[in-house]
Amino acid sequence: MDKAEAAAKRIVENLIPGARMHYRESQSLGEHDFVLEYLTGTRVPLEVTVSTDEAAEATRAAILSSRRGRSFVPRVHCKHDWYVHPIRHANINKIRSRVDSCLAAIEAEGRGQFNAFTDSAQSPAVFAILQELRIEYGSVVSWKSPGIGVAMPGDGGLVAPALVNEAVETEALKADNKRKLSAAAGLEKHLFVYVAHTRHVVWVAMREEAPPATGPKLPSEITHVWVATWAGDGAWHTVWHARRGFSWTHMGQVNIETGEVKAV
Repeated sequence: MDKAEAAAKRIVENLIPGARMHYRESQSLGEHDFVLEYLTGTRVPLEVTVSTDEAAEATRAAILSSRRGRSFVPRVHCKHDWYVHPIRHANINKIRSRVDSCLAAIEAEGRGQFNAFTDSAQSPAVFAILQELRIEYGSVVSWKSPGIGVAMPGDGGLVAPALVNEAVETEALKADNKRKLSAAAGLEKHLFVYVAHTRHVVWVAMREEAPPATGPKLPSEITHVWVATWAGDGAWHTVWHARRGFSWTHMGQVNIETGEVKAV
C-alpha cells in the first residue's frame, strides 16, 4: 500500500463501526484497490486516488534533490546569505545555476531584500530575477553555512469550499477510476480521494472551511465518495463523505496513527 491507501484504510475502518478494508495485493488486471466489508458481511469495492498538483510535486522534488544539494545553493558572487521564494512552477535547475549572480546584482544596488512585484519598476536587477528565474521575493539572512536558501513555492488563490467539489469531480471523471469501479461487483461503488497539500487552496478549504451546500456531481459508476486531507497537525486528517446526489457530511478528524476520531 502507498501512503494514500494506508490512510484510506485507517480512516474508513475507524469511521464505519465494524468495517474492514481488505487490500487487493494482486491488481495486475487493473482491479480496484480495496474491498470494503461491512459488519453485516456486505462487500463493496473502493478505489483510492490522489488529487495532487504534479507540477508542484516536481518543483518540490527538484528543490529537495539530495544530489543537487537540497534546498541550498552555494554562493560565490554574493557577499551575503539569502533566502529566496520562487513562483510556483519556476525552473529550479535554472535557479541553481543563475541565482547567485542575479542576487549579486541586487546587492550591488544596495538592496538587502526585495519584492519583485513592487520593486521591479525601480530596479533592473530585481526585474531580471523575476523575469529570468521567476523569483518573487528574497531577503538577506544568516545561515550556519554560507549559501542561498530556496523556499518551497506558494500556491495562492481564492479559498472556497466549492474547490473541493471541483477536485473530487476531476478524480471521479478519470477514465481509470470509472473503469475500475464499473467492472467491480457491488451495490455500492466507493471512490476515496486523498488531497495532497500541493493542491494548496483545496487543502486549505478542507482544513478551514465547512463543506459546500451541495455535494459533487458523480458519474453513474460511483455511488459514494470520500475526501480526506492532512489536517495540519500530526497524523490527524479531515474527512468528508457524500453519496451521489446528496450533500457532504463532515466526518470529523481521524488520527491515522492511533485511530482516534474527533467529531466536528
